[in-house]
Amino acid sequence: MLENWGLMTKAQDESTTIDEAIASAISAHEADPESHMGVDESIENHRNNETVDHPAGSVLADKSTMSEMEFTTTFDNLDLFPTVGTVTQLWPGVSIKTGGTSTPHTSKLTVDGENNLLNFDTSLEFLAQFVAYVDQETDEHARFLYGGAMGSGNYCGVGLKVDSDTAQFFAGKADSSVVNYLAWPTFEPYVTYVIRIHNVPAEEVIRIYINGELLGELEWPEAITDALTVQFIAESSVGYGNAFLIRSFYFSQQPS
Repeated sequence: MLENWGLMTKAQDESTTIDEAIASAISAHEADPESHMGVDESIENHRNNETVDHPAGSVLADKSTMSEMEFTTTFDNLDLFPTVGTVTQLWPGVSIKTGGTSTPHTSKLTVDGENNLLNFDTSLEFLAQFVAYVDQETDEHARFLYGGAMGSGNYCGVGLKVDSDTAQFFAGKADSSVVNYLAWPTFEPYVTYVIRIHNVPAEEVIRIYINGELLGELEWPEAITDALTVQFIAESSVGYGNAFLIRSFYFSQQPS
């Protein structure tokens, strides 16, 4: 009797057999693009893994992005970057130290998007990542900006401020009524960090990662569109010795 169970109709008023109903349900499940994507289901868990668990070497070149521009540098040629003050090439990377005769003492390295025809737009997805070491003490400051033009103490975009041993990320414009901040309470000077800033317009958030761990999220207080400016700044109001060491810098963004 059990061997013929699948040949029975699934209801008295239904000609479909149990085997046919099961086969139909399996086919519908396999054709459903949302299958196994619910909370704690297999595909959703796979997508949220901290590391990609495919075999080493299995991600081929044709899987790289073809909808975003990508740029990477270890600052091998400083002639390509406008600089102010004491900016010295390392390998890999660059050392930006306070210097000069004016007060405050300021040194900086810039990516000039206006001359390079690169734009900054908060409505487009972008990712900026750099490896940094901050050597500074009281009354010394380090700055990173990804956005529009920024003078000393001004912000237009998203970035990082380090004042003495206090660090925080920011998003907005210094001359507007609102600049949003995200504290980095575990920051320590004399430590190397991998810092990632990811703008996700579809979710209206900016995600900040430190060494692969999510620190938190920021929101744009207003939309910003400008020529892209990237700046790394070391500044001191008391003297010399502050150093902002950048080992590498990577950014990708949608073309505009």
